[in-house]
Amino acid sequence: MGEEVIIDNFLSGFESFRDSLDSHIFSGVKSPVDDIFYSGVSADVPKSVSDNIKSRLDLYFGDVEINFQFMRISQEGVFAPHEAHNDTSMSDYSMMIYLNRLEDCQGGTSFVSHIEEGMKFGPVDDEQFIIWKNDHKDQSKWFIDDIAEMKPNRAVIFESDRMHRSEPIGGFGKTTKDARLVLVTFFNANP
Repeated sequence: MGEEVIIDNFLSGFESFRDSLDSHIFSGVKSPVDDIFYSGVSADVPKSVSDNIKSRLDLYFGDVEINFQFMRISQEGVFAPHEAHNDTSMSDYSMMIYLNRLEDCQGGTSFVSHIEEGMKFGPVDDEQFIIWKNDHKDQSKWFIDDIAEMKPNRAVIFESDRMHRSEPIGGFGKTTKDARLVLVTFFNANP
């Protein structure tokens, strides 16, 4: 696939789905992959939304297999456990759908490379893993190669080994109505 793919107006029925999230509860989940508790996460994606996502992805990638799907709220002052990171443990591809209303959009998803190591993908070996582990939260160690700007109902799809981070770091907003809100889908494409 190469670089990230951006598809605007991804979900049908976006407005009503977004309105329903104003009262949604994001109680958090413990990841079965890394055993970390992620606050502000909800795996309660409505089946109609999940089905819509699958049918749209099938159009672009053939018959896809969705491995994991969740919504995440990142209020101001909430920092991700890993800032610069990749999603290789989850799938071949990652997709973020921005769920903010236009007046609340800030940042997006940045695609980063380690300045000294040049790590754009990976880490690919133990040495790179140690560098990543030490530097993933040090913004001075990472160069922003590209940024997918947040826009309502915009999907950003990329290979899961690509190093990326949510922007702005530390989230924004206070409530489900104005805080950073994304729907994440990890999937594999069947050739």
